[in-house]
Amino acid sequence: MAAYSYSAANIILNVRGLLNELVADFWTDAQLTVYIDEAIRVIAERTGCYRTTASVNTVAATRTVSFTGYKCLAIEYNKSALIKIVPSQVGHIKIDGVTPQYWFELGSTAVIIPTPDTAYALTLYLQGVPAAIGATTPVLPYSVCSIIPYFVVARALEQDRMIAPAAHYMSIFNNEVEFIATGLLQNYPA
Repeated sequence: MAAYSYSAANIILNVRGLLNELVADFWTDAQLTVYIDEAIRVIAERTGCYRTTASVNTVAATRTVSFTGYKCLAIEYNKSALIKIVPSQVGHIKIDGVTPQYWFELGSTAVIIPTPDTAYALTLYLQGVPAAIGATTPVLPYSVCSIIPYFVVARALEQDRMIAPAAHYMSIFNNEVEFIATGLLQNYPA
């Protein structure tokens, strides 16, 4: 038996079943797709379940490298992990050589210690921002896709000013996200 496909069309079909609107009468497919994309971003941000890598190069005499994502989880140079520190440790840590050894996050940049004297190739491990769903399936892990319809229904009901039912579905969504983030996914402190 094949696994269920969480395509945009199937998610919209599930949402329409929960909304008791089998054909697009009040909520358009385009509006529901916007809510699906919002749900995917919220799930990825709150659970950390969408991880990506990025290859970047340092610039001589520049401490920072930029990244795109919610959070930088780790940095690797030459197949060795850099040690994550807090900014107050700068100047109080032992530096052995000139290659990248330590890092900390500052906004959407990673600060590399010591200041690179030349270009170094780094691999950044990120909690990424997922792409819009389009006509494909979400890039999230399969196990978290089942809660997307609850968020979409909540946002659709909120649009229709049906506050109590919207709050009910959002509560279901929030409880499931919390359970997934703390109980199912392996999240290591970063």
